[in-house]
Amino acid sequence: MATTGITAASAASAGDPLMAGLAIPATAPTLGLWSPVKGWPLVGLHAALMPSGVVMTYGSPTGAGPQDGRTFDLWDPAKGLDDPAAHYTLPNAQSIDSFCSAASLLTSGSMLITGGSSTVSGLSPLASTIFNPRTNTPTALAATLKYPRWYGTMITLQDGRVVVVGGGKPYVTDAYKDVAGSLSRNDVSMIPEIYTPGAGWSALGGAASQDAAGPDLNRWWYPRLWVAPNGKVFGLSAEKMWSLDVSGAGKTTTLGTFKSGYDNTTKPNVGPTSTAVMFDIGRILQVGGNGAANGAPTASSAAASIIDIRGAKPVVAETAAMANPRQWANSTVLPNGRVLVTGGTRFGDNAGTDAVYGAEIWDPATGRWTAGASASVYRGYHSAAILLPNGAILSTGGGLPGPARNFNAEIYYPPYLFTTVNGTATLAPRPSIKSINASGFAYGAQMTVTLDDASRIARVALIGLSSTTHSFNTGQRFIPVAFRQSGTKVTVSLPAQAHVAPPGYYMVFLSDQAGVPSQGRIVALGGSTAAPPSAPEGGGVNWVAIGNGASRISHGADGTTVAIDAQAGTLWTYAGDNSWTQIKAPVAMTDVAVVSRTSLYAIGADRAVYRYNGAAWAAVGQNALSVGAASDGTVVVTRADNSIWRKSADDNGSAWKQTAGRALRVAPQSASRLWMIGLDKAVYGSVAGATWFKYGTDARDLAVAPDGYLLVSSANDSSLWGRDSSVATSSWTAIQGSAQSVAMADDGVLMVVAPNGTVYRR
Repeated sequence: MATTGITAASAASAGDPLMAGLAIPATAPTLGLWSPVKGWPLVGLHAALMPSGVVMTYGSPTGAGPQDGRTFDLWDPAKGLDDPAAHYTLPNAQSIDSFCSAASLLTSGSMLITGGSSTVSGLSPLASTIFNPRTNTPTALAATLKYPRWYGTMITLQDGRVVVVGGGKPYVTDAYKDVAGSLSRNDVSMIPEIYTPGAGWSALGGAASQDAAGPDLNRWWYPRLWVAPNGKVFGLSAEKMWSLDVSGAGKTTTLGTFKSGYDNTTKPNVGPTSTAVMFDIGRILQVGGNGAANGAPTASSAAASIIDIRGAKPVVAETAAMANPRQWANSTVLPNGRVLVTGGTRFGDNAGTDAVYGAEIWDPATGRWTAGASASVYRGYHSAAILLPNGAILSTGGGLPGPARNFNAEIYYPPYLFTTVNGTATLAPRPSIKSINASGFAYGAQMTVTLDDASRIARVALIGLSSTTHSFNTGQRFIPVAFRQSGTKVTVSLPAQAHVAPPGYYMVFLSDQAGVPSQGRIVALGGSTAAPPSAPEGGGVNWVAIGNGASRISHGADGTTVAIDAQAGTLWTYAGDNSWTQIKAPVAMTDVAVVSRTSLYAIGADRAVYRYNGAAWAAVGQNALSVGAASDGTVVVTRADNSIWRKSADDNGSAWKQTAGRALRVAPQSASRLWMIGLDKAVYGSVAGATWFKYGTDARDLAVAPDGYLLVSSANDSSLWGRDSSVATSSWTAIQGSAQSVAMADDGVLMVVAPNGTVYRR
């Protein structure tokens, strides 16, 4: 069997592959549009745009795993959603568990990830990681926190240091139900800590505050923080507003009550289930919420408020309410200064009829909301949304726990990316940046942007790079800047003060008279901020091509992989490092199923069933069409009349027993659990071969892991779909790639044969 290097699932189009080949409806210029749902390697409950332009997500292992923040995925938007090489996945890359952590970019360009933990790992919530985008590696920080920071919030200060506020011991979710007890047990962390690069952590003992990070109403759960125009940190924790002075031992000052606590009557837009974003210098939009925790039995809020922190005290003013009440939504400030709100639920963390799919966009000039297009997937608790450099929005994650485990993503394209020409909706022409005179700038510097043509520019803005988790984006802030244009040259006056734009990384967007933005360019701001690193080169380790010319594949519990050559029907076992070794067989084979290295089954061109024990072949059955095997030695075939037969033992004997039902193919999970593709191409499951229950439709091939995770390729378009059958409420989710044959086992490895015969491993 011949081997190849990495083969992409689809060739990238010239230019931006995320913008290529869009099916643009007539409504796109008013509603925008959503991409199809695409597979994602993990549940992206933490998502951040790195200075390299690559998107980092983390929060679960790959596949159908539990809560665990030791795996990172890096996605290069420049390669699109369909190229397997766009993802670079680092499974179990660290000995620190960053599940439900806090993250903030350092001026070095690295991401500091602090706190977090999960019941799976039981690792310390006092640990931190520094992820270097230049080497794509996480490194444990030697310095540890003094206080646990599970669900803490972290931002970069005006001097380049980082502050973390709130958080607590892992899984003290119900602290708000027993405030006195929580305080006596020191469940939550009410003292902020400062990280100084090169020096480590220090606690601000003078800034302890129950209003800012106490158990009351779960104020400690991801409090909302921003550097204010006065240089202090402004915070909103549930119903309390406060400011933090980080000088010396620190001091927290309560600034007043934003609104009342949670209730199902007035439904105030408060709490960690709300979402908020700084849409202008010193001005914050706070929307939705009315819940203390995920699954809290409260109706969602539709209210929206503007909090103005430009003066000595915050000024709160109501703006129009959203059309849809939402908890666990995400808010994203756009290049035109408007705010996009996506996802969420009308009650608790419910999906179903409570799920909110339609986007809404708020215009600060009018204070009004307009409807956007509707997504396909419920994104609630543990979802994230971030602004991409091309002006579109990545929406990913959701679940763990929740009504859905979203190993997938969608892209939202706002209305400003489209126009109507002669009655037909099409992509809008947009300003094109030819060059910028530098990649890093000091405060108050002049930036010179050269355009490819003399497009009339109406607005220039800096937008901080997104870092989103739990419905709050700590990185985004919208900063309009003054500029002047002369032909193709645009001279931009950058902010002069760090409390307006804290040192770090920003996207520069130039918008034309029609409000259409250019592609964003990432620049460094602040004299000590390192230049943005380049995007990583090479393909990812998510899907790696390891061979070609195959028709079928099987993967055993011990890692043994066997494929059938599409032309000759010969059998080949994967030897590693893109090399294959032939297994001599008595006849050409049409199907194969692997139990282990010393027990594999194949169906010959003569319809006989053969077993190979690692040394010799034996004929053990006849008149078969397909074969499947489980890690416990269960072997099942379908015969020419589509009847189902189970082998009596995993040996060279020829005893078989018929099982109820008829199928095109059967994939045994174990001796007591079978899965099949029925004659109608639907997916069915059965316990002990009794009644078959329908789980899905349109299947071409099927594989199942011992834990019940199903992998299916579609009979319609060969697309890949996965489902965790062990969770009753789970649904099918798209997985990146396509296949004619699929295989998996309990080691978490997925193997597929693409429609062109290329073998991929993940």
